[in-house]
Amino acid sequence: MIVGFNGDWEYCDQIIVEKEAFLKKAFRWNRVRYIGKNISCPEYDNLRVDALPMQNASKWFGKRKERYLISPISNAVYLEILKEADIQQDELKETEKIIMKRFISQDRFVEIVTGAEEYNFLISWVREHQAESEKLDMDEIRNLYQIMVRDIYDLNLQEKPMESEA
Repeated sequence: MIVGFNGDWEYCDQIIVEKEAFLKKAFRWNRVRYIGKNISCPEYDNLRVDALPMQNASKWFGKRKERYLISPISNAVYLEILKEADIQQDELKETEKIIMKRFISQDRFVEIVTGAEEYNFLISWVREHQAESEKLDMDEIRNLYQIMVRDIYDLNLQEKPMESEA
């Protein structure tokens, strides 16, 4: 269906994505923050918003409603994680887990992401622009993003194998 066909401007197709596919993009999306437009990832759908920061209002058409799922990992956070794990960007392969040369615990990973300057802004933005009918409070949004961040870690990073295992 074409979005807006027959004047149905409130309808936008939602593409259902697998959790793993979303988490990979959320961490490594061309070195910018990944924003999934009109996607549905059931585990994180409650974090979807109906507007983006700095969005140009002139691009909106009538009551057309689009949904966005915003990754908590910005380019700056991504680079900080790579630096802390002693990884060079040119060593990365998109299809596999990142092997950390210097181990970062999951808790430290969460600390890096949630300690970033823009993280609290993201939480506030999601709170004020929630797209789902069941609204979450700030603590619920923080908790769901922390679950997402831990899932991102589990899917994308692994410890360097011991020399005897290599």
